Amino acid sequence: MAKARPMLVVGPDLKLPEEAVTETFAILGKRGVGKTTTARVLTEELLGVGLPALILDPTGVWWGLRTSADGAGDGYPVVIFGGDQADVPLEETAGTLIADVVVSQRISAVLDLSHLPKGGVRRFCTDLLERLYHRNREPLHVVIDLTNRAYRCACRPRDRLWVA
Repeated sequence: MAKARPMLVVGPDLKLPEEAVTETFAILGKRGVGKTTTARVLTEELLGVGLPALILDPTGVWWGLRTSADGAGDGYPVVIFGGDQADVPLEETAGTLIADVVVSQRISAVLDLSHLPKGGVRRFCTDLLERLYHRNREPLHVVIDLTNRAYRCACRPRDRLWVA
C-alpha cells in the first residue's frame, strides 16, 4: 500500500498537499489581519516536511523561525542573512551570490533586509530574484513579506513566489 503523503496544516479547516510549494499564492489584507502569521504557519509546515524556504524579511521579524514557539528550544534549520540576529552579514551586492548558494546547497534562509537602505533593497532583490529565475529548477517556497515601506523589485514574475 502506498504511503500517505504529508499534508500541510495551515489552519483547523485548511490542509494543503506538500505540492503546494510549487504553487503561487498571494495573502492580501489590511494591516493587522494576520498576513505574515498566515505565511509563517505555511512556511513552518513546509520546513517541517523538509521543503526549503527563502524569506525576504524587510522588518527583521522572521529570524524567530530558528527558535521554538516558547523560545526555549530549537526551531527550524534556517540561515539568517543580515539583521540583528544574523549568522552572515547581508550586503546589497550579494543577491546573486546568495541565490547561487540557496540553489546549489538547497538551504532555507531568512534574508533580513531591515538594515539595507531602500535602494540597496531594490538592488539586492533584483539580483536575487533574477538569478533564482534563471537557475532554480526545484521547488522553492519564496516568501516576500511586504510592509508599508514600499519595496519595488525590478524582477520577472515567477511561479513559486509568495507575497505576504
